[in-house]
Amino acid sequence: MILILALSGLLVFLVLPAGRRLLFGARVMTATADPAVPAAELARLFGESLKAALAPAGVDTSLLRVESIAEPASGAGKGSRLHRRWEVPLPRGLAADSAAALVAVAALPFHGEPMAASEGGNGGRIYRLRADVEVEAVFLVPDARSDGRPRLALLIDEFGFRKESEEIIDFAREITVAIPPGATGARSLAERCRRVGIEVLVDLPMEDLNYPKNDPGPNGILVDMSEREILKRLGEAYKLLGGAEGVHTLGGNLAVEDRDVMTVILGEVKRRRGYFLDSTRTTFSTVEDVAAAAGVATRKLRSPGALDYPGATAAQVEAKLTELAETARTRGVAVGILRPYPGTVEALRKMLPAWAASGLEVVPVSEVVAVPGKAASPSR
Repeated sequence: MILILALSGLLVFLVLPAGRRLLFGARVMTATADPAVPAAELARLFGESLKAALAPAGVDTSLLRVESIAEPASGAGKGSRLHRRWEVPLPRGLAADSAAALVAVAALPFHGEPMAASEGGNGGRIYRLRADVEVEAVFLVPDARSDGRPRLALLIDEFGFRKESEEIIDFAREITVAIPPGATGARSLAERCRRVGIEVLVDLPMEDLNYPKNDPGPNGILVDMSEREILKRLGEAYKLLGGAEGVHTLGGNLAVEDRDVMTVILGEVKRRRGYFLDSTRTTFSTVEDVAAAAGVATRKLRSPGALDYPGATAAQVEAKLTELAETARTRGVAVGILRPYPGTVEALRKMLPAWAASGLEVVPVSEVVAVPGKAASPSR
């Protein structure tokens, strides 16, 4: 009640131009009134405004992460936009709806127009500060695990496309693997993983935004397919692996935006008692909404993309894994995606025993998914 009254008073205070100027400074007021201010500068000033609004509520603003979802193309004209997303780790005791009110406070000096609920869920919203500038907040709720131990889930994507995949099976039994149905020997590889307790997902190829330039291949799911064809291809993918605990997609940005497609896919995932991991980059994914309605466990990675890359050294991968581990310790849980590159294998050989010794638990992805609306743990 006290927090609600305080927020109400702050909102009333900010309605007055003098109040906004006192709290946020002349730069924000100038940027709001000047259409010539670059889009990136306007977004940066919103970030400052966001920190100023959140800090009094106990949010550690040093932990805020900002991600560029869309950037205006060079020389682009009308219709080009900038879209930035802030991840806001909420302290225990601060509800998502209260945090949403603080984001509204941050947007108010810019006359920010609320557009829609954030695809990140947990009460976040997207605001349009100007025709070419959109900002978004995603709330990361503290993990409610009773024993307090931080958890880290690692997914090895494109498993089976490199010979190093075989090495990982021998020592990294805590991880989860996503095997493309088109990988050579996919079924035998999946069976080897299951025999040693490694969780297996279908690495499902789905239509991306730049199709047909980026073609998901003969096993891919396209948005213009009939329900029957989608179920046929999804069923074949499961069969090629001899079954799976769930489905993962990394590049299917257009497919996850299509509610009809995802209704079919998630319905089948539920029938098979599995879960869905969405690591696409699109802001308009329908996965969480459809999963909530269908009662399907899922997770949307807020900072998608692999932590490694071809040619990355073990030291470079270790640095990324160390950052991810720190996120897990700070927020209670974190999820990361890797690929079976040589540097990654070497880094995992070193990091997995070190994490175990330090009390950081590496768990299967199935332990950090939930039906949207019933989860209490944040995503990376």
